[in-house]
Amino acid sequence: MIRLVPVACILTSLLAQNPARAQDCRELNIAYQPECFRENPSAPCNKRKTAAKLDLGPQIAIWLEKSDGSFVDTLMVTNLTAVRGLGNRPGRWDHSSSAKFPYGRRTNVLPIWAHARGRKFPRLIMQDGYENDLGFHETTSSPDPYYCRPMSLLETDVDAITCPTAVFNSSKGRYDPTGALEVYPPRNDLTRFTRRDCDMPGGTDTCEMSAASFATLNDLDTVAAATPPFEKTATLAWRLPNSLAPGGYVVKIEINKEFDQNASHTYPSYTDPRLRDSGIKTNIGQPSVLFSVPITIGDTAVYASATAMAGYGDWNGETGTIHAPDMTISETPGSGVGRLKVFRNPWGDDPTQVARVHIRTSGCAAVDQCEPAPAAPSSAKPFVNRNTMEATSAAVSFVHAMQDAKMVERYDIRYREGLTMTEAEFVESTPVQSVSPGAPGSTAEFVLGSLKANTDYVIGIRTHGRCQTFSPIETDTFRTPEMKYTQLSGCFVATAANQSPMAPQVQHLRWFRDEVLESTLIGERAVDLYYRSSPPVASVIASSRPVRAVVRGVLTPLVSLIQGFKPPFLPQKTDNSDQSRQTRR
Repeated sequence: MIRLVPVACILTSLLAQNPARAQDCRELNIAYQPECFRENPSAPCNKRKTAAKLDLGPQIAIWLEKSDGSFVDTLMVTNLTAVRGLGNRPGRWDHSSSAKFPYGRRTNVLPIWAHARGRKFPRLIMQDGYENDLGFHETTSSPDPYYCRPMSLLETDVDAITCPTAVFNSSKGRYDPTGALEVYPPRNDLTRFTRRDCDMPGGTDTCEMSAASFATLNDLDTVAAATPPFEKTATLAWRLPNSLAPGGYVVKIEINKEFDQNASHTYPSYTDPRLRDSGIKTNIGQPSVLFSVPITIGDTAVYASATAMAGYGDWNGETGTIHAPDMTISETPGSGVGRLKVFRNPWGDDPTQVARVHIRTSGCAAVDQCEPAPAAPSSAKPFVNRNTMEATSAAVSFVHAMQDAKMVERYDIRYREGLTMTEAEFVESTPVQSVSPGAPGSTAEFVLGSLKANTDYVIGIRTHGRCQTFSPIETDTFRTPEMKYTQLSGCFVATAANQSPMAPQVQHLRWFRDEVLESTLIGERAVDLYYRSSPPVASVIASSRPVRAVVRGVLTPLVSLIQGFKPPFLPQKTDNSDQSRQTRR
């Protein structure tokens, strides 16, 4: 007679013989605080309010190496690099930039990490082959889920970082036919494709389409994370696998920012001669900065930290070389080494433990902490507030979950376009900002941004607890409303001709648009047509001084007429709802 022994009994017996099996519970915890640009340590955050020195947040990579320098694993990479393909986009690498700028492979973003992990991907180029051009890619452009049209200083709202149009069409690129490779993967957030995404302009429904396979090459889904907010401690918990041998290791953090120039690192970006005002030219500055924290991983919990940088990367990202620290890198708040703030150890009471990076390993004190495994954490269901939803953002809240009447360890929150979120889709979805666990029953709130207007989305939350336990995925679906534009810079053409949104010509024309044209159905349709067609014309006008002078001359008699204009009776629109009357950019 064969006796069947329950698997649970076998595991219990093995655990009794080998208490070290409790290492299932070990974690590597990392804490740091991204710092914003400040005039001095006591000044408030710049927070993007200086167009010449935008603070769009840092790009960060965290990885683990053995003490001999061999690569172990990537622990975290921020979304713009991991999901949006910042390091491998079509267009020359030194294009100018601005918020949500769509082109230019930023090979300098995180070069030390990218080269250290030893992976290569096909380089992307423009389908039409014009790598130097920021515009005029209409035949190979399709709707973009994230990036905006290249913006000039006249169009950039540096406080809100808003897109100038509801739908932007970008050229997604194709694989370089020469076989050239990059150390960064392409973006993986594309889900919809049109004929204009064909590798060759004028393709058919069965054309070759590189963009459709970008997501299969991108291997950073599980380590992607939202850019941490300023003035808050960012934490990362990485479960130490049983296969990781005890011994010496090094945690490395590379951090970079655009618009971080100083006297030693100021480099020119390329200017497209046909679109001279597109983008901001001060984006290429100090290179990425590296912090290294040696740590021993074993059965005992340990703490380590780093304040000084270990080196910095190439300013142009050509190699993975780590340059020795020197005085060319700034230490002012938010800049250079100061991209990370010095702060106190968040897990301890020792006031002397202050550093830019804090690391600890945590383990189980006894086998019975993880065996038998505790119950899975209770679920946290997201709720999207439909009453306050905007075209590009939505407020989300949920009730903090619990495990054994205590706080859970962390949340994994992701979103995607569509109405479904399976287990596989959850892993491939875009992570949102980190939300720290709170007291069970209390409410957590955050804003989900970078959304598209009039689009279906699904957001999901998975709760993680002790001993690798986790909850089912809880979801909520919602649809963003239509875009309601805001007037930021006056009329495109008049603003380009006058080089200022506050010029008298622009203000008179803006009044005529708001008070006369938009009060009628015919006038509103005329304004719609203008806003669909004028941006390319405005770009041409802004790039030429003689053309600007001619346009100002043409507008002068029209402005004079408007100044003395008293609007006659015009038929009013029948629909006076707030949604039908929109203010436009």
